[in-house]
Amino acid sequence: MSFCNSEDFKKNGFLKSGIQKFKCLNPNCKKSFVALSNTMFDNHKIPISEWFEFILHLIAFDSISVSSLSNRNAVSTGYYWLKKLFYVLKDEQDSVILKDRIYLDEKFVSIECKTDNKSQKKLRGISRNKICIATAIDKHGNLFCKECGRGKPSSKRILDVFKNHITEGSIIVHDMEQAHNGIIQKYNLGSEEYKSVGLKNVKDKDNPLYPINQVHKYMKMFFAKHQPFDKNSLQNWLNLFHFIMSKPNNGYE
Repeated sequence: MSFCNSEDFKKNGFLKSGIQKFKCLNPNCKKSFVALSNTMFDNHKIPISEWFEFILHLIAFDSISVSSLSNRNAVSTGYYWLKKLFYVLKDEQDSVILKDRIYLDEKFVSIECKTDNKSQKKLRGISRNKICIATAIDKHGNLFCKECGRGKPSSKRILDVFKNHITEGSIIVHDMEQAHNGIIQKYNLGSEEYKSVGLKNVKDKDNPLYPINQVHKYMKMFFAKHQPFDKNSLQNWLNLFHFIMSKPNNGYE
């Protein structure tokens, strides 16, 4: 990729390694580059095949330590690569537009495991100690997941998360959470509501919330593989999860 993102360039010889060089024809740039220039693989000292192996391990829900062991790299190298990948994926979900039939729900991640001082049992329920993740997937497989503050979500917070990401007139399939009402009204959405309690013993194939439940099932597995992780970087992890779960389904593609 050219440094100025210009598509006006020409071939310009080869590197000693045999890799094709190009020259930008933009008069304000005129820099030489190769196919990997200005990408996260630029100036890599480790074979690019190891980068591919690292990403394939992440797609398979392997931990950084497992990936590092397989690639015979230090775990610190794996986390360095992960930070580069986070940076590349920072805009991963910006262009997601959900439409038609949309399944919406929230998942909560504990910041830390708090216990009752007397019984020493883990505290139950949804509190400010939990980060809310607003998640939605439409019938076309378009996924969107974003951090939504702490504790139970408000109508305003849900609206802030999904604004510009939902097509007006779509149908929301959800669990009767009152915080969804704001976005339903704002985008003139149809509402198909179900009580979560009444669906506990329903088979997956008959559960109307099955698509979003499956997303949360895989999200739980994904987080479990990378525990403990810095919750301050939660959105970075969600962007990576989105990248893994989105099409194409073949990791090599």
